[in-house]
Amino acid sequence: MSRPDPIDAYLDKLARELAFDPALARRVCLEVHDHLREAVDAGPGEAPPDAARRAIVRFGHAREIAAPYRALAICTRMRRAGAIVVLGVAAIFLAMEGRVVWYGLVQWPVSRELQALGAILLPVDRYAFLAAAVLAIAAWLRSLRLPSPADHRSMPRAPVRRCQYLFAGATIAAAVAVAIELCLTGLRLLETGLSSSALLPAASVLLELGLVAGVAVYLRNTRHRLDQQFGVAT
Repeated sequence: MSRPDPIDAYLDKLARELAFDPALARRVCLEVHDHLREAVDAGPGEAPPDAARRAIVRFGHAREIAAPYRALAICTRMRRAGAIVVLGVAAIFLAMEGRVVWYGLVQWPVSRELQALGAILLPVDRYAFLAAAVLAIAAWLRSLRLPSPADHRSMPRAPVRRCQYLFAGATIAAAVAVAIELCLTGLRLLETGLSSSALLPAASVLLELGLVAGVAVYLRNTRHRLDQQFGVAT
């Protein structure tokens, strides 16, 4: 029974260290494979297993090789999440403002009952959206300041967690604002009935719901990915 190739065993360990990103794992393993094979071919006339083991020792431990890739992946993911949250909140704001402008253009009538309800809910809507905007910008700025150390083990998890909490807070606040907008828009549509002028308000509030849901799903996937990355490192 033939002994396993040391290089293949080393690449298996490296692939497990980078399992959080299969595409990255394949690319890095291919590069490392070529490097190690070149080192073996260029070495003195040793037996192939001995030459491979010597090349692996010089190259370094698989976890040490994977560490900077893992740190960079975490920072990149968090910064991308920050940009998505900010853009999502901005798009929701544009949809809300576009609906208000449309109401003015078509001179949409509002009943006294709905005006009274709006007087109660609209301040909550504004404060919720303001909180979403502030938290989203704070989360994005904090994500830009995350460290990107060469050794992932020296990278604390606390700053990443704080960013995640800010992302979650921004998404929840935006969801509250969108829920209020959905309520008020739905009541307006019920009062006036379906018509061509109702298409834009209905489409805009559906867009807001889709944006909130999309951001929430992305953040959930980000949390799952980060749990994998930190789990591999511990």
